[in-house]
Amino acid sequence: MPIPFFTIPIHCRYWARAIVGKNDIAVVKSSLGTWRIAGELDVDLAEKLIRRHIDDQDISEWLKPTGKRRVSRLSFDNQGYIVKEFVRMLRPACLRPAGNSWVNSLYLQDLTPPCLAWLSSRQLGDFLIFQDAGKGNFWRAQYDHLDNAVELYSHCAELLAELHNRGIYHGDAKPANFVRNQWITSSTRPVLIVDCDHIRQFKRMPQKYQAKNLAQFLAGTGYIGDFIRWIETLTAFIRAYQSSCSLGQGRVDAAMKQACAMINHRSVENNLSRLDPSTYSKERHLGLQYTIDLPWL
Repeated sequence: MPIPFFTIPIHCRYWARAIVGKNDIAVVKSSLGTWRIAGELDVDLAEKLIRRHIDDQDISEWLKPTGKRRVSRLSFDNQGYIVKEFVRMLRPACLRPAGNSWVNSLYLQDLTPPCLAWLSSRQLGDFLIFQDAGKGNFWRAQYDHLDNAVELYSHCAELLAELHNRGIYHGDAKPANFVRNQWITSSTRPVLIVDCDHIRQFKRMPQKYQAKNLAQFLAGTGYIGDFIRWIETLTAFIRAYQSSCSLGQGRVDAAMKQACAMINHRSVENNLSRLDPSTYSKERHLGLQYTIDLPWL
């Protein structure tokens, strides 16, 4: 679900600023539709990026070539951009998925790649343009072989803990939505989270949502082929989360155990057995249970 903006005053301000346009949000009409611009992105450049995305011209990479949300990676003048396309909907701006993602990205601007622009078009649909953080995410097994892999996964845990400290639940906290920050110099965070279409804000994070986010990430680590390497990474992630989360040690331990139960009961998308279902499934679930139960963590 999106942020319940009608119950949280700060989001009333965010919606007013992000949808109507105030201060640093510019609302511009063009031949394509209505633009909402955050930052210094030029409208002409934004339209060129959208047209390249629609016409499939000079696309660096299609991250999602089909489906409800087509996502492409483009570059212009040595700057990388991500264009996210939403299916056309006959709804008010504040009720469209693109509107939720736009506002959520602005609200989490220190934790996610900057969302630079939102195009709302009756003919074409909705498009968001993000600054590109880097080409790798934690689903592609690009980092588990690096010398600092354990450190990178610890940063993922610290980022997830920061969300939970703020009472924020991310609807899809799988490793594929954590990206290494290679190109965004305005952020000092080594890891950022993407795909903020569905987030919820609480005064205090409920344990069931905390556990679900943990389960989403832990269940998505099946691509790490070496079992010992996987255990080391898992241990580093759990330690970093425990040390960064301010919700209390008892609460964190309970959420970890609940997350493990969710994974065992297939309550979340699970790829712990992805490499070899005949051998990895039981071994990895036992490894996860053992690591979470270690008294010295």
